[in-house]
Amino acid sequence: MKVDLYDFDKTVFPCDSTTKFWRFCLVKNPKIIKHIPHQIKAAAVYFFCKKDLTYLKSEFLCFVKSIDVQKMAELFWDKNSDKIFEWFLPENRKNPAIVISASPEFVLKPICERLQVYKLIATKTDADGKIVGINCKGAEKVKRLYEEMSDIEIENVYSDSLSSDKYIFELGEKMYHTIKGEINLIEKL
Repeated sequence: MKVDLYDFDKTVFPCDSTTKFWRFCLVKNPKIIKHIPHQIKAAAVYFFCKKDLTYLKSEFLCFVKSIDVQKMAELFWDKNSDKIFEWFLPENRKNPAIVISASPEFVLKPICERLQVYKLIATKTDADGKIVGINCKGAEKVKRLYEEMSDIEIENVYSDSLSSDKYIFELGEKMYHTIKGEINLIEKL
């Protein structure tokens, strides 16, 4: 099957969806402010003790245990779906879309369903926000892609990051670097 592969944050959506979702939840559920000291402590441990990004994200996502995640994700996309770049809308795509992202699956699942994404591969978490396995970033994206889908031919790859997504760029026939919603064909890295 011929497919196109897309990063999500800053590629088809103009910003980091996890941070924007957290801010949205903070406004809708001010009680999650109680998790900020834990998040700050986790950030300090990450920077000073050289922990990995999976650790930091697991600790940052602790606020999800204080909210109805599915409901909040739906409400979040009710408010933010109009920010998806027009070129990514289903009517503007030629091939089935696979979204592969480091953002948590629970944040992206509602919008990917609305946008008729063929397959979503994202960072998995448990009910407390702890990452299950490894953060879906860098080389992990390729590993997860082929664990979940083996019989595919990737025609086009879209991402805003030439460095962290170099691994997925190598998979496509064509590579597109996206900058603020603009799509630019690039030569092989």
